[in-house]
Amino acid sequence: MPIKPRKGESQSDWMSRCVPEMIGDGKREQDQAVAACLSIWREDKGEKPPSKVADMELVRLIAQWKADDKKKPKKPYGDVEYADPGYQEDKKPRYPVDTEDHIRAAWSYINKPKNAKKYKPADLAKVKAKIIAAWKDKIDPKGPPSASDKTAMATLAA
Repeated sequence: MPIKPRKGESQSDWMSRCVPEMIGDGKREQDQAVAACLSIWREDKGEKPPSKVADMELVRLIAQWKADDKKKPKKPYGDVEYADPGYQEDKKPRYPVDTEDHIRAAWSYINKPKNAKKYKPADLAKVKAKIIAAWKDKIDPKGPPSASDKTAMATLAA
């Protein structure tokens, strides 16, 4: 039995209820489910469907949104601050500095020669400076015990 909007139900509530049901067991993609639910909503409310031009613009905007989303570097630890916002060629953020464990791990990894050599000297200094700043803020005001790196300290002071 097809579902219909309930009396007094807002469009937002309707979409929240309808889309998951339309996706169901994977028979429809999300964008198809959204379109179907909007169509049912409009029909129930006596609204006219959008013009073909509006439909084409919507399809274009969805395609652009998906393309833009694919271009964004993925952040494996979510929307947190990273000591490296994407200095390496692949532009991936590295070394999250949001928790004590992450800060300690970041300091350990960036001081390994095989990891440090992937950076230009100026970028390496910036990464170390951010880790040191996070350490001082969240762990110990004196900074990491091995923070004798003059370049990073100079960048931090600037």
